[in-house]
Amino acid sequence: MKNFFNPYSLLAIYILIIVNFNIINACYITNCPWGGKRSQPIESLLENPRQCRKCASGLGTCFGPRICCGPDIGCLIDSKETNVCKFEDVNSREPCMPYGKQCEKVEYGRCATSNLCCNPDHCLEDLSCNYDEDLQQDEGANIYYDDDEKELDMKLIKALNKLIAKKKQSNLENSSKKNKDSYRPKYENDK
Repeated sequence: MKNFFNPYSLLAIYILIIVNFNIINACYITNCPWGGKRSQPIESLLENPRQCRKCASGLGTCFGPRICCGPDIGCLIDSKETNVCKFEDVNSREPCMPYGKQCEKVEYGRCATSNLCCNPDHCLEDLSCNYDEDLQQDEGANIYYDDDEKELDMKLIKALNKLIAKKKQSNLENSSKKNKDSYRPKYENDK
């Protein structure tokens, strides 16, 4: 029992708690737990919700951590354009509301593009989503995407690409070391 209270164990527990808070903190307004982020009353969030972050160089809006949709680009799922949506999901302290009228093909869905209903998890075809009537008149579809946000998005994408490249390089180096060791001839003196 004494080993449990040593400084290393307490540090490990502290780090796990911090990581868990960061992981469970993120949500889009459609899938937040009751009370919303930071225990805000859900009524105040619905009265004046914050718009979700722009993605795809301002051509789309984040509908979830892996979904970027826009009237001119359709919906991009798990692509490099959705990296900013992952950032929004993890680092945002308050929920956001994507544009579009509510649709019923998916739970908590909103019309993302013509004939497409999306929620933070996935999209399905929905003929009730009509681009000309629903999306064009929606205020959320015309949100200003300023240069600072574009610059931040580009920096984030570059940083993520560098991180991915480093990870791939590290994996290649590790696999080549393993391959070299496995093909090395064994001699009697080797232990």
